[in-house]
Amino acid sequence: RRVVVLKAAFPMVVGLVYDTAYELHAPPTTGKQHWHIETPERVSVIYAALGKAKLLDKMERVPAQCVTRAEAEACHTAEHCDALEALAEA
Repeated sequence: RRVVVLKAAFPMVVGLVYDTAYELHAPPTTGKQHWHIETPERVSVIYAALGKAKLLDKMERVPAQCVTRAEAEACHTAEHCDALEALAEA
């Protein structure tokens, strides 16, 4: 077998979508969804680790933006989206 190594014609770019508002993303403190992987501490720790490893300057910042309902439902249930909409309207 022969191994061929291809070199990219352009350097790869890693995008980073980040906004300080992400540090406000906290799960409910009671109820069915009391525990959730996304917490303000998790976001802060990851961002700090990227900075410590000097990777932030190598990433291309991608501005955060609002998503459509269909985009949100690509990773959340319809019930979760309904609950968020009701909370936003309260």
